Order: sequence, then structure tokens, then C-alpha cells
Amino acid sequence: SPLPLPRQVCMSSSCYNTSTSVWVPITEGTTPPSRFNTSTPTTDTAKTSVASPFRVSTLNVLADIFPKPVEMVIQSPLRRQNHLEIIEKLDATILGLNEVTITILTQLLGSPFIQQNYYVSEAAVVSGGGTTSHVDGNTGAGSAMTTKPNGTFGPHGCLLLSKIPFQELWVVDTTRDDRKNARDAVVGVFKVSDVSGEKDGGEYFAVASQHTLAYQNEINYLKRKTQIANICDFMVSHLEKKKAGGHATTPKFVLMGDLNMHYLSEDGFVVDNNLVDLWAETNYDATTNTFPVGYTYDSQTNGMVSHYVPGENRRMRLDRILCTPALLSTFSVQAPCAMWATDAVDEGRCVWPSDHYGLTIDLTTTTSSPAKEYTPNPAVKALLQANAKIPREKPTYNMWKFAGAMPYHVWFLGKKAIGY
Repeated sequence: SPLPLPRQVCMSSSCYNTSTSVWVPITEGTTPPSRFNTSTPTTDTAKTSVASPFRVSTLNVLADIFPKPVEMVIQSPLRRQNHLEIIEKLDATILGLNEVTITILTQLLGSPFIQQNYYVSEAAVVSGGGTTSHVDGNTGAGSAMTTKPNGTFGPHGCLLLSKIPFQELWVVDTTRDDRKNARDAVVGVFKVSDVSGEKDGGEYFAVASQHTLAYQNEINYLKRKTQIANICDFMVSHLEKKKAGGHATTPKFVLMGDLNMHYLSEDGFVVDNNLVDLWAETNYDATTNTFPVGYTYDSQTNGMVSHYVPGENRRMRLDRILCTPALLSTFSVQAPCAMWATDAVDEGRCVWPSDHYGLTIDLTTTTSSPAKEYTPNPAVKALLQANAKIPREKPTYNMWKFAGAMPYHVWFLGKKAIGY
């Protein structure tokens, strides 16, 4: 049966105006305020290209809206401050974040580094002292979040930050038939010339940040399959409409985020949608015909996971950076896909930046003209296809694991309660 058509809404990205110290929406036909000085904005002062490498990155930051016992473990205020530090150190060109809440967004938008370097897909509004304005991250006592102009968070959502301007910004509900479990993906459309710095040739590419439904069960497995197929279909059809001058014969896009691929067989989603899995593709070892497992959710190396989820013992490659082969005809790989946000914030207290590790990859503009068509590694594709045929694994985490861990967990929470 045909997939449900997703809700598609075109939104405005936002840019920090240093003259007024607020984030302001950028609408079609307006000049973005300069992010780099306080003079009158002009197109000459707006940065429109990036230096090599072209770094694309993703991270599920872990929301900060949990009950008190969970917050005692995950220490959200400490993690939020760490997020600012590791994002600045990473210095991505385009960064996708999942599970961003209003509180997390407010702290991000208050960062001088983010204000000076990024356009954002969502700039919330705060209310305080009887007035309402775009958030500057320095809300006074009694200030309260009132609205989310693009409506992408509910109660948390995806956020795109980009050093290059959005040509278009779309919010796409990939589960139109199931609003209770809706997860809106955020899609940015960009010009290739804004990365290369070369003359505008009318070529576009898209980057989507998506967070699919979690849990190891048949229903959610099928929903994830639909969500991923729907966002791919949206980007393919939308980029097809933006062809110009014979360019972009095949759509160029990146799909990244916490795709919650709990089962090995979900590698088949990559092949089904004609995508390249950049972790597998760039870390493949021909001598062993394997690629590293790449667990981004790892209860054995991330000390916060088994305390946040008592008894958790799973290791999964939930997060991905995927792309179309055509994207790798325009942007070649400069460095293999790698993990980031892997270091503990406070190992003694079992606090990490998130329960997930992030992924990042460095690309560079292809120098050959015309660009040589990229052919995905057939050995990697064969490995993904083989995984797709593996029967879905039974969950190793269950109520018995949870119950068995509770005595230790109660003791651990007791330590947290007295300030450990």
C-alpha cells in the first residue's frame, strides 16, 4: 500500500543580529543580518562560503525533561554546559541535534559561538516583564518560554545549525497517520556554491535531521521504515523540482540523526532507499571485509547509560549519517566518519554528554569538472544487504534486567541525593 503523504511546511530560519542582540527570522527576499559585526547588514558582510573541511555532524543530546530520579542521574545542567563546549570544539559546518528541548535551545542560542557562526532552524520566543521578543539566551528572572515559531519541538525535537544560509527550511511530519507518535524531521536546502565558494551554478543539496521512533518491536520497526522512506521521498521529489541548467540529475542529500535502528536488519532501510551509510562506507576494511561495529548507544563504554536505564546491557548502532551517491559526486570524503561527544563530562559521577555518541564526517568539494559519478563500494552494500536478511533479534534488555538492577540503582540514587 502507498506510504502516507507527510505534512510539509516551509519555515523561516533565523540568524543572530548583533546590532539588536536578538535572533531574527530570515524570510524570502530579505538580507540576513551580519553575524560578524554590528554595522548595517549588507550582503557583502554575510558569510556565504565555508573553508574546507565541510563538516557534517549529528548528536542526540538527550532531553532534559525527565522525572527527578532520572535527572539526578543525567545531571542536565552540567550536560547542557558541556554541550556548548563540545559543539564549539567540533566546529561543524552543518550540525543536526535531536531531543532538543526549549531549555536546551535557549542555552544554545545564548552561546556567543553559535550566535557568531550559525543560522538555526528554530529560534524560540520568551516572555518576561510583560514583553515578548526573540530569545537572546539571557532571559531574566521570571522569564517563561511562550511559543516556538516553527513548532518543531513537542516536547523535544530536531534542530539544524548551519554556517551557510538556508535557501529553504522545511518541517516534515513523516508519520501523518499517527500524530500521537509524530516525529517531525527538519530539512534544510542549501546551495552547493555556498560551500565551494565558486560561482552559483544552480545546484542544491539538502540535509535532514531526523529522530525516528524507538524500541525493539514489530510495530515500531515498521513505523521507522515508513518514517525513513517518507523523508527520503520528500527530499528526492523536492530536489527534483529545483533542477537548474541541467544540474543535479540525481538529488543530493544527507539524512542524519538518531534513526533508532535497533535491529541489524534495519541496515536494509539504507539499501532500500538507495543511500550510502557513511560510517560503513568510509571505515570499511577490505582485508577483513568488515567495518567497525560503530555502536553509538553503548552500555559498556558510556557509564551513564546503565544508570539512566537500570540494568541496560545493549550496544546498538542507532545513529547514522546517510547520503545519496550523488552527494559524493559533488563532495568527496576528506576524513572517515568518526564519533564525537564520547568523553565523560564527569566520569566519577557517571555523567556523559548524552546516552548517545555523535557522528561526524569531513567532506570537501570535488575538484574534477565535470564531477565524476560516485559508485558506492559494492562490498559494503553486500554487507548491509546480508544484515537485512538477519532475523530480528530478541531484546536482551527486559523487566528482569531492570528488576535485578534496582537494588544497586536505589543505592546509587541515594548517593546522588546526598550530593555525590
